[in-house]
Amino acid sequence: MDTNPMYRIDTPENKAYLRAMVRELLQFAVRYPSPEGCAYYLKDDGSPWPEKNLDNYETCRMIHCYCMGKFLGFPSSDDLIDAGLKGLLGTMRDQVNGGWYN
Repeated sequence: MDTNPMYRIDTPENKAYLRAMVRELLQFAVRYPSPEGCAYYLKDDGSPWPEKNLDNYETCRMIHCYCMGKFLGFPSSDDLIDAGLKGLLGTMRDQVNGGWYN
C-alpha cells in the first residue's frame, strides 16, 4: 500500500496535488479555440489539430471545462468560454432551420 500523503484523500498534500493537476489540464487546452470560436481537437502537446473536423461536442466540452475553471479561478476562463460560445452561436448554428451543424 502506498503511504505517500499526496495520494491519500483529504491530506494537504493530496489537495495541493489535485489543484496542480487541474491547473495543468486547463493550461494544456488554452489553445483550443479556432478563429471562428469552435474547438479544435488538440494534439498530444496541446497544439491545435486543424486538419480534424470541428464539432459541437468538443466545443461544448471546452466550454464546460472552462466554466469549471472559472469557478476554480483559472485565468482567462472568461475569454475561453466566450470563444466557445461564439462558435456555438455562430459558425456551428443553423440560422435558417434552427439547431446546430456538426
